[in-house]
Amino acid sequence: MYSIKINEQILDLPINSSVSLTITNPHFIYESVDGKKGNVPKLPWTLNNQRAFNFAELPQLADNSNTRFACTHEYNGRILHEGVFLLTRAGKKDGYSGVYVENVGEFFGDIQSELLSNIPFKFTNTPTTSDGFVYYDGVQKAFCYPTIINSDYFGTNPGSYSGKMNDFNLPYGKTSPRVPMFFANYILSRIEDLTGKKIVGDVLNDELFQNLIIYNTREQTTDLPIISQHLPDIPLSRHLIELYRKMFNLGIEFQLDSGSLKFVHIDGIFGDNNILDWTDKATDTETKILENAPRIVLGMTLDSGDAMVKDKPSALQDYYSDLDTSKGITSIKTQYSTLLTDETSGLATTKQQGITETNSQLTNKFSPRVLIWNGVNNGIPKATAISGNMGLYWQNLVLFFWKNTIENRSKRFFVEKGVVLSEGDIALIDMSKKIYINGTLFYLVSANISLPADKEVKVLLASA
Repeated sequence: MYSIKINEQILDLPINSSVSLTITNPHFIYESVDGKKGNVPKLPWTLNNQRAFNFAELPQLADNSNTRFACTHEYNGRILHEGVFLLTRAGKKDGYSGVYVENVGEFFGDIQSELLSNIPFKFTNTPTTSDGFVYYDGVQKAFCYPTIINSDYFGTNPGSYSGKMNDFNLPYGKTSPRVPMFFANYILSRIEDLTGKKIVGDVLNDELFQNLIIYNTREQTTDLPIISQHLPDIPLSRHLIELYRKMFNLGIEFQLDSGSLKFVHIDGIFGDNNILDWTDKATDTETKILENAPRIVLGMTLDSGDAMVKDKPSALQDYYSDLDTSKGITSIKTQYSTLLTDETSGLATTKQQGITETNSQLTNKFSPRVLIWNGVNNGIPKATAISGNMGLYWQNLVLFFWKNTIENRSKRFFVEKGVVLSEGDIALIDMSKKIYINGTLFYLVSANISLPADKEVKVLLASA
């Protein structure tokens, strides 16, 4: 039996009613993360529905501040989909109407659209250190102080400045600003702490992500750093998309039932053999669509305040998957970038005025950039764009995060297909799995589903 629940209460539905849902695979989208959307028919004015919506049609009784209701679609007790019902109209004559969405746009609540630099992140414990270079919040690496060459930190009035940020080997009479840099995984944990949500994914345990740090130029003037001061001016939602989705090609999946965001290694998905067989569910309805942009160009938005990258040095050049200009191209450009590496010292290097009270430099800015913590070498704490064979330049990123994606796109095509799916099939849809139909493997790109599942479903498939 198919049912819709509001706040765990089964609704009375119109006779022969149906609900349409639109599902979009987030692994094929780079600029946003779209949740499932759908329509729910006008619901009749019954005592049962009145109770479910807290008598919203009665001005003297209703809590008009509550127009969002937890909503689930179920079949024989199995959850087919879970989201939010946004109630827009309520009355005795027309019943209840609204819009059903997977409300990922407010998954992290009020801070989702806030700049990282404005979010009041806090330490759970007083940070501790054993070497003065890396500080831990409990057992988690929180921030570090890598030495970075930056001759322009104090502008045209350097005074006794040594020419390096976080210089722990100061010549006599020289000074150096302390600039803490926070581990990206630690910032994810602070987001969890503020919102009560979980951010998961095996990929976050990889060595690269364990050592990924967020660069900044803000001098620390307090005993403990104020976390937000050392983070870029980028909204939380864009931070997740620009860094993880567009730089590292990680899929972002919102799992509303568990209140978690999951990062998925997309290049791994294109290389695995996790398969659903839909051969006996497919109809003869089919239209093939060719990919009109099989090439990809990957780019970074460079920090305009860094004089060393203004001419776009070779290490930071855009990456073109194919130089054949007769083929269409799709541009994916992340707001995050990285720093150059000094060939002599092996340290990260920049020429950028810092944010400091000295010389009235508090109005300076820095763009979103990341580095990899390399550890301490010969007494010098290092963080650069390279760590072993891993790196943050496109030549490295493509090898580890984009290779299979680029190969798939270069030869893929799409098929609009009709399939007959039961409610059980719908519940088992997994955007990370390949779909097998009559000898060909596909990925599900989108689907228009009707519940109860008594109609042919129109799906868009991409060749695997």
